Amino acid sequence: MNTETAITKEQKMVDEKCEACFLKTYMRLFQKFNVSEKQQHDFLDFFNQTMQNASELSSPEIQRILSKTFCSIIHVADPFFEEKKSSNCIALELYKTWKPRVIEASSPFDMALRLSIAGNVMDYGASSNLI
Repeated sequence: MNTETAITKEQKMVDEKCEACFLKTYMRLFQKFNVSEKQQHDFLDFFNQTMQNASELSSPEIQRILSKTFCSIIHVADPFFEEKKSSNCIALELYKTWKPRVIEASSPFDMALRLSIAGNVMDYGASSNLI
């Protein structure tokens, strides 16, 4: 299947790197969920239309729109459910190690904040080794 977008450079308003990352994510999800050719075609048509009309939207807003439609097309509530479940199990194990360190830190709030930021860096869509 051709993954090239049909949008010309004059029409593009979304950063090309964001668009490429979005597309790469969904191409991997097509494989993960064994998405049919018709479903791929339907989604890629929607993808192209969204990219063409998304000039006023942020990347998270675009991703939310794409994800909602992707999930609707393939009938899956959360394409990253298993990855999230696994990450939560790992986080609960790490919690046992880090809780005493946070409590004993010279600035517990600062350490907890830094750990929180580190935990929120995970992006299952952008990382190819998690899907």
